[in-house]
Amino acid sequence: MYYRITNLFLVCLIFLSLAQAQAQKASHDTINVDVAFDTARKMAFSGRRAEAEALAKRILRKSPNYSDVRTFLGRIYTWNHQYDSAHAEFSQVLDAKPADEDTRCALVDMEYWSGNSRQAVKEANIGLTYHPNSRDLLYKKAKAVADTGNYKAAYAIIDTLLAHYDKDAQAIDYQLSLKRKLAINDIGLVYYLDVFNTEYANPQSLVSLSYSQHTSIGTVVGRITYANRFGNANGSQYEMDAYPNISKRFYAYLNVGYSSYTSLFPNYKFGASLYSSLPKSFEADIGFRYLYFSSPATLIYTAAIGKYYKNFWFSLRTYLVPGTYGSISESYLLTTRYYLGSADDYFSLVIGTGVSPDDRSMEDLLSNPSLKSNEAKLGFQKIFASQWIISAGAGIVRSDFTRGSSDLTGNDYSFFLGLDFLF
Repeated sequence: MYYRITNLFLVCLIFLSLAQAQAQKASHDTINVDVAFDTARKMAFSGRRAEAEALAKRILRKSPNYSDVRTFLGRIYTWNHQYDSAHAEFSQVLDAKPADEDTRCALVDMEYWSGNSRQAVKEANIGLTYHPNSRDLLYKKAKAVADTGNYKAAYAIIDTLLAHYDKDAQAIDYQLSLKRKLAINDIGLVYYLDVFNTEYANPQSLVSLSYSQHTSIGTVVGRITYANRFGNANGSQYEMDAYPNISKRFYAYLNVGYSSYTSLFPNYKFGASLYSSLPKSFEADIGFRYLYFSSPATLIYTAAIGKYYKNFWFSLRTYLVPGTYGSISESYLLTTRYYLGSADDYFSLVIGTGVSPDDRSMEDLLSNPSLKSNEAKLGFQKIFASQWIISAGAGIVRSDFTRGSSDLTGNDYSFFLGLDFLF
């Protein structure tokens, strides 16, 4: 009898313990879904996306109608470029709650980041029927419209946004960038100064005046460059550049120039390059430059590979000049830019060896086959008042050259200052 009572007591105790544990677990799952959601967000924003995704799925198993968590899960899928999965999560929320502004914004972002800007505009329009003055939907719609190339319409959308949120700094900055894109004319003036410590007693000065127009088929630029070189030579060069669009991925660069002052500039010059946008923010180009000072002319081949990474742009370019008896003269330039929020605002650094035929202040040196040089240059460009761009820079070029029977080394200290007016 004693053993039966003891066994019954143990069974009851075990049953009560299991029931209490189950109740505590159920209570924990119900009470802490909000805490778990907050934890998942912190995980995602700290870079632990896989853990955040797993936790969001656990929450949804307990609370499948928790729409904020489902939208959050869709955003994680978007960040991971799993666009079909993201669309499924957003659609499930919007089917039940079509006026959900946050989920509609997330869907617009997903379409925009996946390259479907026209669909992003459609989704933004649906959201604006429920929330006509939504700051986020108006801003996202403007960006998507601009991505389709309709900058004028995007500008008008930002105007509508600013009518309700006149102190929105992000919208004001974005409208300024759109105003820059709407400008189809550009007048530019650049002054170059080169001071030599060995090779020449006097400095050289160049002033370049350009006018460019942006058209539907590309940009066309006309340019006049005047040089006063070494205190004893003056002359001008006349050039035209064109950047025709070939397709969404390809565009070209064409250049032609003339000068009668062959001691300062090439008598004739031609150039062409083909540019291509590549996956994963890479770009590349290949082309040639033809400079005629005197017979024989100088033919230069060029190629470059570039990469955008966050706010940086890196480009490595080479110039190859075929010589006599199969020899090849090589030049290399590494260019780095750090963008400050727009394509017109950046710091730049150029490090290279050899002479670049695209540097107008130095192209006459290509007629001197004995010249060897290394360079380092810093630059800065900034847009202000939405219609003006100022640029400035300085650098040093260290050259080894031959004068008569002597081998010499000299430094060229270079400076430039530029101003552009957009309209």
